[in-house]
Amino acid sequence: MEKFGSLAVTLATALVLSPLLMAQRAGASNNGPEDLGTLGGSSSVANGINSEGVVVGSAAITGDAAYHAFAKEKQKTGLIDLGTLSGGSNSSAAGINHSNVVVGTSDFADPVYGIVQHAFVYSDGEMKDLGTLGGSSSQGNALNGDGVAVGFSLLSDEATTHAFYSDPITGQLADLGALKGGTNSQAWGIDGKGRVSGTSETGQTDQFGAPISDAVLWDTSHNIHDLGTLGGSFAQANAIDECGTVVGFSTTSANPTTSSTHAFVYSNGKMTDIGTLGGSFAEATAVIGCEIVVGFSNTTGDADVHAFGWTKKTGMVDLNKYLPANSGWDLQSANGISRAGVAGGGVHNGNDRGYVWFFER
Repeated sequence: MEKFGSLAVTLATALVLSPLLMAQRAGASNNGPEDLGTLGGSSSVANGINSEGVVVGSAAITGDAAYHAFAKEKQKTGLIDLGTLSGGSNSSAAGINHSNVVVGTSDFADPVYGIVQHAFVYSDGEMKDLGTLGGSSSQGNALNGDGVAVGFSLLSDEATTHAFYSDPITGQLADLGALKGGTNSQAWGIDGKGRVSGTSETGQTDQFGAPISDAVLWDTSHNIHDLGTLGGSFAQANAIDECGTVVGFSTTSANPTTSSTHAFVYSNGKMTDIGTLGGSFAEATAVIGCEIVVGFSNTTGDADVHAFGWTKKTGMVDLNKYLPANSGWDLQSANGISRAGVAGGGVHNGNDRGYVWFFER
């Protein structure tokens, strides 16, 4: 396996333009998304990108027998296969920080439980198992510049799932707990200060007896704060940026027959519904620069799923609008954003592919 991540890189200091304006410029100059290719199989998807343009995700290996976590360095050809944990077949990278440390999830051959999934961090050519909070499985979702990883894990009862954060030196996992009265929680994002975003059950149930889960934020002291929902019984906070802006998705009504799921932005104590691209579902996946948001949404009539960008000024915009003519792309998701560009997944000339769309400098 090619060694990856041995050198730290310098974080870019500022955005030159908003991503939407950058995408507009890219379209005008006929610079569209880059097809990341695969690891020999037929498909791939990009999940994260750092400030130097290193992209991570998962890709099918030869024969489509499995998928592996990958990294792709800017201006270099080919994907770097990050492999799997011991005895595993499949892995996926969820995010990467400015020091090229990668977080994700891999199959693992546990001597007690058999093949399970464990969270991992990858650096200096080595994939390290983060273990669990006592149960059989865990999932790694994000990490910050200090190398603190977050995700969720089964507890020893094999029934309860709790959010975790890791010690960047020892890798030891710490339990973030759940809202008072709640049972299960998950962590999905972390910022440079160590604030963690996610979701937690509240201990209450809706009119149909299903548990209510709210978007939550753990502060730097790991105290949990309830961010609420958009009126429904479920909300999840996927990411948080340096300004404390939180993004995610939420149901809009407790009645499933009338409810839809909308992307949200939470800032200054208020959760704002930023809607959809006309369909019944949208999810905000990442945020940068205090208000620049990306994600994916159903289009009108739920006919398709498209990647979107959002700012207060522009509202939600379909990123496919900015594609160069005859690009061959249908951008279906935007899963990560940095000062270097946007990364996600789509269909390129009929093939399921991960992409990176670099911003102009």
